[in-house]
Amino acid sequence: MQQERRGSDRRSEWNFEITAEGWQWAVVRPGGTQERSSTAYQSLEEAGDDAITHGYGEWRSPERRTSDRRDTNHETA
Repeated sequence: MQQERRGSDRRSEWNFEITAEGWQWAVVRPGGTQERSSTAYQSLEEAGDDAITHGYGEWRSPERRTSDRRDTNHETA
């Protein structure tokens, strides 16, 4: 099932899949290009480590949402 992407969405969509060979990652970039891991990994952690080298978890300043920031000041009177 393919989802329609909003034109203003500038985030990459990452997925991790388990196959008969092992864990793999796949990403759809904002421009519509797709990439998937060329290797199947024995663990999700290994697949995640490789995905990090391809930009997984990386925040680029235009992607950061200021509305998602949580107030961490919990002072009480």
